[in-house]
Amino acid sequence: DARRKRRRLLVAESGEMDYVGQNFGVECSHSQMCRHFVGVLDKTTQTMTVYDAELFDLKPSILVDREQEEEVPEEGAAVDLSYGEKYAQLVKSYGTSRQKRALAAHQLSQQSTGDVTMAVTSALQHVHDRPDPLKDQSEDEPKSNIPPFDLDATSPQEIYQYDDLITRHEYEVLKVYDKEFVACTAQHINEWRTSKMYPDYILHHLSCLPTQKKFRQRQARSVLYLSYLLQLYSIPVGVASKKGVKLASVPDAIRQRLFRLFTIQVDSGNRTIQQMPARLRDRLVAYILVLALHVEDFRFDAGLLIKDMKITPAKATEYFRAIGCSANSR
Repeated sequence: DARRKRRRLLVAESGEMDYVGQNFGVECSHSQMCRHFVGVLDKTTQTMTVYDAELFDLKPSILVDREQEEEVPEEGAAVDLSYGEKYAQLVKSYGTSRQKRALAAHQLSQQSTGDVTMAVTSALQHVHDRPDPLKDQSEDEPKSNIPPFDLDATSPQEIYQYDDLITRHEYEVLKVYDKEFVACTAQHINEWRTSKMYPDYILHHLSCLPTQKKFRQRQARSVLYLSYLLQLYSIPVGVASKKGVKLASVPDAIRQRLFRLFTIQVDSGNRTIQQMPARLRDRLVAYILVLALHVEDFRFDAGLLIKDMKITPAKATEYFRAIGCSANSR
């Protein structure tokens, strides 16, 4: 088939993230009926030569396990595959677009909707080895796009340690700033909602804080820290890239760690500004979702949160599966 010979898949590798684009199928963002050209100008003769070109829309593919992808069975080694697995491999390699969509829908329907512990543990078994959890603010920037985790955990709460999301030092700092959240009333929440001071997801959790003092304080501090992360995420990409990132309302000790985790320093004239590239924005999303899981006891309806973050359900599903969760759309 001549059309199949023109199909191309472009993969750009960058650290722990791949950017993938293709010029065919449903992932192709432009019309396949159009032709694209690139012109090369010869400055000496002032003549331009025009060449055929391919247009690719690169999209991030989070946490690709290259070691697993590059693993090749030894010659003569037996590979024990079921009939269904063999059929799936044939469809992925040689099937039509309709067959591939049907296979993807079938595999999605087969995913377990059982206990989240099994879903998280199973997914994490396929993730590349990650650096040790962050212990203090002086350590080097982590290379992973998800928070540190424990593969040997026996419960959801143990997979992503709370202290790796909010360090003990930051937790002590939050004690100074949590008074407003701990003592908030329905009147305060209505005023904040009217003035749009906080996202709806934050206000929702403030309206249902535990009544017992110990648990109320912990939940209020978690929600407060989550509001800082959402504040950082809400900075438009263009502004974060050109004018830099500023978090004036965030305590200095917390702001410095957020800058270290989610931004890079760039010289801009006579000053240094903090910028947030796409890969670190993806890391920020992962930290937001994992902390939200702690706030929600590792099972929740993410509709309100992704609405505040302006993320589509399909994109949110990709992020949740990247951190090892089972995500279902209704």
